[in-house]
Amino acid sequence: SDLTKQSYFCLRIPVDGDQSGEKNIGTCTVECMRKDGKPLGWGLRAEDDDETRRAFAFTSAPATAKSSYEGPCLVHCRQLPFSYGKLGGTVWYAAIALAQYIAMNPSIVRGKDVLELGAGIGIPGLVASRYHAGSVCLSEFGYDGDINEPVIQPEGEDSKRLLPSALLSNLNFNLQLNSCDTEKVNVK
Repeated sequence: SDLTKQSYFCLRIPVDGDQSGEKNIGTCTVECMRKDGKPLGWGLRAEDDDETRRAFAFTSAPATAKSSYEGPCLVHCRQLPFSYGKLGGTVWYAAIALAQYIAMNPSIVRGKDVLELGAGIGIPGLVASRYHAGSVCLSEFGYDGDINEPVIQPEGEDSKRLLPSALLSNLNFNLQLNSCDTEKVNVK
């Protein structure tokens, strides 16, 4: 693999069907980066070469009598500069923690319809889709501009609000980056 470990996010969370008698288990999410130091996905499109790409490997739930170990869940995402994504354009620690919780407790999403409100760049929703959610809706607000276009400046009553100009298109980009089934995962 051309990925290497960059940082760890460790937590102690409850686990479905833990046979050890303990109600909690320690787990880590690993943030990965390319060994050559270039952004993840570099070279896919020339205009993407200086974007901030991140990848996270979420630990899956341990094997139980009812399920096998699925291996780590790797999620790629593109962050946005603040001018395009405002507060939703970056990775928040809470999103990493929620995604890890889903990875360790996949029964909470399996076969169910999932709505992620204020999805930002969509990490928990992407993880839910990997663990067989029936459908996932990544909900966010703002303009539907693109990172390769000028920043959309709110006018009038909205001029004092932090309205992201490319957050919705970036969510769609992250769906494509993770090869999500657009029949089951959508952005609204």
